[in-house]
Amino acid sequence: MSTNVLFGLARIHLAREEFDQAAEAFARIRQLDPASVQGYGPVTEIYVRTGDLVQAMEWLFKARRFDPDDTDISNWIAMLYLDFGDFDSGRKWLHWIEQNQTYNPMNSSNFAMLNIYEGRLDDAKGYARQLLEDHGQDRWGSDAAMVKTLLIWALEQGQEASALEMIKQAHPELFEQPLLINAGNILQAIDTAQLLQNENRNDEANVLLKAAIAAYEKPYEVTDMWLVPAKAYALALLGQKQAALEELRHQIDKGWRLHWRWGTELNPNFESLHNVPEFQAMVDILRADIAAQLPQLRAMESSGEFTPPFGEED
Repeated sequence: MSTNVLFGLARIHLAREEFDQAAEAFARIRQLDPASVQGYGPVTEIYVRTGDLVQAMEWLFKARRFDPDDTDISNWIAMLYLDFGDFDSGRKWLHWIEQNQTYNPMNSSNFAMLNIYEGRLDDAKGYARQLLEDHGQDRWGSDAAMVKTLLIWALEQGQEASALEMIKQAHPELFEQPLLINAGNILQAIDTAQLLQNENRNDEANVLLKAAIAAYEKPYEVTDMWLVPAKAYALALLGQKQAALEELRHQIDKGWRLHWRWGTELNPNFESLHNVPEFQAMVDILRADIAAQLPQLRAMESSGEFTPPFGEED
């Protein structure tokens, strides 16, 4: 009879990838308290994890009806629009959030990703540097997105040493012994390792990459949905190309779609694979799947089920 206990149970089922049981727990929450956002917003993860981004968006909009001031919900909507390649809608949401809701680091990380998508590296780097220097709260992977932004900028500009110094200030634990790698810094560790490789500090890089894989393989250590491809990233940087391809294929087959471009063709971790036909074929599968889902998204918008808070003039 406790919605909080049911919510905890649902989270356990999500971590165990028991999505039907998680859906049942969320449904029970809605039955007990039809206005509880706990029974709506978190359902999004079921559909993100299984690759149905339209259904994920539908549950976000349902949650928003009960809690329109929740900046996490608004930012997740903006983020999924970016995954659909609808940068105009994503930008409108982000500007609206910036002007009408309290600050959330997701807003900065989403702006950084949008700028990367559109080729404005210096603007993206500005968001990353500010958030890292301010030691901003990590919110739903925002810190990892900022470090990735910094990596992309540094490799493009030949500023690896500068990027490493910024990361060291924000994440000193990645440069100390003993290493402590967990869900909160695994992607940051992998990106730091690539910067170290480019500085010919391969021994340090390998220590980070192997620690990241060890953390990933520890049961229930790494369960957040944006961390799904982390092991594939690390394997690629270790030069284990076939193992990286097999791991990436495994995650795609399970439904990984969140940040699909950010994690594949725009991801420097996979630089050694970008021209490999098997890798390119996987990216094509992801692109085709998102394109196939887009008409359903447009239909939901046309029906009024996905209604933004801003007018067309905005």
